[in-house]
Amino acid sequence: MDLVREDAVEVVGLAARRMDGLEQTRTWLGSPKVSLHVLDVSDKAAVQRLMAQYDVGVSTLPDRHTSYLVAQAAVEAGFNMVDMLEEYHRAPDVYETENLVLPPGMEFADYGEWLHKTAVASGATFLDGIGFAPGLSNITTGEGIRKLDTAESAIARVGGIPSKAAAAGRPLRYMITWRSRTSCAST
Repeated sequence: MDLVREDAVEVVGLAARRMDGLEQTRTWLGSPKVSLHVLDVSDKAAVQRLMAQYDVGVSTLPDRHTSYLVAQAAVEAGFNMVDMLEEYHRAPDVYETENLVLPPGMEFADYGEWLHKTAVASGATFLDGIGFAPGLSNITTGEGIRKLDTAESAIARVGGIPSKAAAAGRPLRYMITWRSRTSCAST
């Protein structure tokens, strides 16, 4: 929504499995800058062809399985991407892999380091775990601390949109609520 309003942004691509949802989102955004792409994220070549058309991407996939597929495609292609899934791909918990598909011949323990080294070698910037909390709350808290001479602690509390009426005006009708506490200390 913010990107289509920026004069410097020429096109915003949206990708999903079904065209109907994409068209509804384009209508809601009301911008000629929006380009729609039907995409199966398990088709790595198709994902990488789409990535080649853009400067940067934001992945908002709902589960770890698809998130890992897109993350791997991005770092292999040298594509700069932010992943909103609130996970840390470099050290995934074995119980939170949701059908992680490892590259051929790789052991699970080596996956995170492979992902990092592949991103470095390809020149990709890959930021993961940049959801609301952790993620944006950590970034904004850290920026606030950096602007101070000293800081003893900081607490960030976040939450979703709690009512259907409030969610009705949002593109994904998002209404999940939660509360998270992030604390950090600096001197």
